[in-house]
Amino acid sequence: MELDCDSVSYSASEFLDKFSSKLPQIVMVTQGFCGEISVDTFDVGQVVRIHTCSKQSRVVAQQIEPNSQLRGRHYSIPLDYPIKFSLAKSRAGKQYTLKDLVESNSLPVDVNFIKDQMVTVGPRTLPTNNLPGLRIIDTFEETYLLGNSLVEGMLDPRTLPVPLYLSELKFAVVTGIKGKPDSVWQRYMEELSDQATALVYDTHFGNKDIAVYHSDSIHPNSVYAEVAPREYTNFVYAFIDPSKLETDGKFYNVTSLESGMPSKLKQSPKSARTSQSPDDQDQTKHLTKLRFHSQEKESSAPDTILKSNQRVNANISNIQVDNRDTPIDKRKLMTTETQTEPVPSQSVATETQTEPVTSKTVATETQTEPVTSKSTSHLENVSISDLEKLLKKLKLEKFIKQFHENMIDGALLLEFDFGLLREEFGFSKVEAIRLMKFVKDGHIPQ
Repeated sequence: MELDCDSVSYSASEFLDKFSSKLPQIVMVTQGFCGEISVDTFDVGQVVRIHTCSKQSRVVAQQIEPNSQLRGRHYSIPLDYPIKFSLAKSRAGKQYTLKDLVESNSLPVDVNFIKDQMVTVGPRTLPTNNLPGLRIIDTFEETYLLGNSLVEGMLDPRTLPVPLYLSELKFAVVTGIKGKPDSVWQRYMEELSDQATALVYDTHFGNKDIAVYHSDSIHPNSVYAEVAPREYTNFVYAFIDPSKLETDGKFYNVTSLESGMPSKLKQSPKSARTSQSPDDQDQTKHLTKLRFHSQEKESSAPDTILKSNQRVNANISNIQVDNRDTPIDKRKLMTTETQTEPVPSQSVATETQTEPVTSKTVATETQTEPVTSKSTSHLENVSISDLEKLLKKLKLEKFIKQFHENMIDGALLLEFDFGLLREEFGFSKVEAIRLMKFVKDGHIPQ
């Protein structure tokens, strides 16, 4: 079955501007998009029914710690983030939530983390005494389009969030079924709308993690909702200078605490999934779909709530396609299957997980021991200069200077793990995956 589409393609932001009062709409991806950390591919030809949008209130903050290597870094933090601050200019030590700060002070305002708080991230705790001062610059609403994918005509009941900052993603409005009268398309649209009444969309949905921005992406004229974060990360990786992770004589191991979302983004080919080689599968374990359907315990993603525990599917192929303007047999159009368990979803494992979750989860970086595989012999005799050439092949040349200064050769690289790469050298998650995959078996992406 082929669909007819409008000739105009829109970004998510452009689409919302034009169609916010005309939802729902069915769209087809005309320019795909792929994320390097936790965004799966939006394929050209993918069809999505956009139902509504969500808005999450966040603050934009800048690190002002004078002696930190992270000085000047910009973040956005959910307004309801569960941490307290005090005003930098006040000695009284009154405690504020972010929401309290914004409501009772003119921005920008400088704040400090309340001392002697213990921040819990997964199984670890970290005192706030050495955390940096922040300047709260502004507030904004991060916006997502909320909808459901149509796969082979089937309406996926799980919510698919599309953030407005995916500026390179383009889609066109679907206007009908090729070669069929408009009445058939309109009846099908009505059936989808009927099914959507059984679904619940969280219009306040947003990412609960902290966004870290590229240093040159935030400026006075920025439209914050349309600025793509470098990554979404947890509290520890966002604010802690790696040199200060050793606190009060205790080392706080944070190598397995990451639970991110979209990071660096790149335009995708028509179908990146179909071209995946077996060697790429280990890297894929560290990625998750943009849908990032979260575990129900955490509710960090807008998982659709199905009334009466039912999953409703619509199959375009079952539509009557004759030209007679007669009602469609709903029994042919819609199949209902009783769902006694939560709908499985692919998601990033969250830090607060306390019991098994009925979803396919993505493995986090739990590796804390050096790689010791027989297949690592390709590195044992690699010199410092040879390793620098290999870093170029892996598109990791920005780390050559650091490796050279620390006299890292192949034998030393075998002692590395994910945590060391991220904390000591500032690797992003996907960069660490790329290098550790090479360390493990010599894989160089083609």
